[in-house]
Formats: sequence, structure tokens, C-alpha cells
Amino acid sequence: SGALDTRVQLSFRHSTRFWQPFLAKTMRDTMLEKFMDRLEKRLTPDQVANVKKAESIISIDRSLFAPYNKFDSLEQYYSEMGAMGDWRCFSCSSQGAGRIANVSIPLLNVNALDDPIGD
Repeated sequence: SGALDTRVQLSFRHSTRFWQPFLAKTMRDTMLEKFMDRLEKRLTPDQVANVKKAESIISIDRSLFAPYNKFDSLEQYYSEMGAMGDWRCFSCSSQGAGRIANVSIPLLNVNALDDPIGD
């Protein structure tokens, strides 16, 4: 599930081709319209230009959210933001156990089998 391990979003071909472009345009335009002054203070001109060209949620995450929040890469951002962020990161050097691995009370995760966002 993308909610547990957001890194799997990178391999959801259906979502990147189907629903992400629809959501991305609205998200991109809203962020640029409402928060341009903040973006220009925290991002480089090249990063702002990349945000303006973003056509998927992944490209918005890569060009806006990861650098805006001071992550070194999209993979690090997804690793830290997913509930299973304790799993091995694609290119991160830290291999520590964390959030899910150390839950000490019963935990239930529910996902829909027909969720259109995941494959």
C-alpha cells in the first residue's frame, strides 16, 4: 500500500498514467497560486520552474515537497513520510528500525482491494 510505504508510488503505473495527471494540475496550480511567495523563498529558481512543469503527483513531490521540506531526495521523502519508513530506503545510508517495527500495541491496517490509487 502506498500509505504504508509511500515509495511504492514510484511503481504504480496505473496511477502515474491515469489519476495523477488529473490531481497534479489542480494541486500544482493551487500551490503556485496560494504559496508562490513561500516557494520562492525556500526553493531555487530551477526548482520553482520544475514545479511549474510538474504533471504528476510524483513530479510535484520530487520538485516541490521533498526540497521544500529539506529532504535530499524523493526516495528519502517517501521513506520518511510512509508509515513503514523503517524499511530500507532506496539510496539512504541509515538502516535503522523504526515506526512500524517498534509498535508495542496491536495494530490494524485496513486497505481497500479496489483502491484506484494503488495497483
